[in-house]
Amino acid sequence: MASTRPRASAGFSLIELLVVIALLGVMATMSAMSGAEGRAWVDVRRAAQQVAMDLRVARLRAISEQTDHRILFATGATSYQRQRLGPKGFEDDGQVRPLPRGVVIQTTTVGAGGITFRGRGNALSFGTVRLSARNAPNRDVVVDIAGHISVR
Repeated sequence: MASTRPRASAGFSLIELLVVIALLGVMATMSAMSGAEGRAWVDVRRAAQQVAMDLRVARLRAISEQTDHRILFATGATSYQRQRLGPKGFEDDGQVRPLPRGVVIQTTTVGAGGITFRGRGNALSFGTVRLSARNAPNRDVVVDIAGHISVR
């Protein structure tokens, strides 16, 4: 009686070999990037996410408290300040927020007043904050007039 079942072949399948080659390529790319350079990429990305999150929190607090909230940014700075509108004007709201090491605010289109959110969640002042670090691509945090926040 002959069996119709195919014989198990020895060796690796083409898909297994392609997966191993792809993994080796990823590992080679990661090791080719120097530690400091790779760290700068991560730090700029992390800084952009931090700024975007703080802007989202400021917007949500403006909505929930029905009062203006803003974040002040300065070109060349390594930190920024959150503020809220009080009886005597804008007051600091918490500590100065430092950016990750080596990251600076390269440019900003928001002017001296920072990005301000109104009680409805729209932006009274809006624009782009560009973050940079040595040997890393820039990241932009953009706020539009409707209060939408994006990282590019």
